[in-house]
Amino acid sequence: MKRNKDSEVKKWKSNFAMRFERIREDSGLSQVEMADTIGMSQNLVYRSEKDCDISLNSFLLLFIHYMKNYKMNPEWFFAEDNTGYNPYEMESKKAKRVSSIAERKLNHIFLDMLTTLHHEGLIPKFENKID
Repeated sequence: MKRNKDSEVKKWKSNFAMRFERIREDSGLSQVEMADTIGMSQNLVYRSEKDCDISLNSFLLLFIHYMKNYKMNPEWFFAEDNTGYNPYEMESKKAKRVSSIAERKLNHIFLDMLTTLHHEGLIPKFENKID
């Protein structure tokens, strides 16, 4: 059983290493340049891309840096088979749905405010184009 877990961990580390390398290469930076940008050693960037044999703190530092600064999609990064994901799409599908629902609510509140202002003669008539 331990052998299966070890091979599973090795597989995930290999996936993470390839994904770290892809984001860095897509950014057009060398390992040295990326290390300077993050404030870590080039050796750490190399190890993160070779076999991801780095500390959890270093892993999180790299992950957060790539996510914030290069718009890396966490769903793409952590998916076992990430072929269906865009590496640079920040919002998850659920977050997009939630934000679009929130936006519609805000649009309706805004429309109600405009209608009230129009009825009170404070603004001219407007077209209702909100879905």
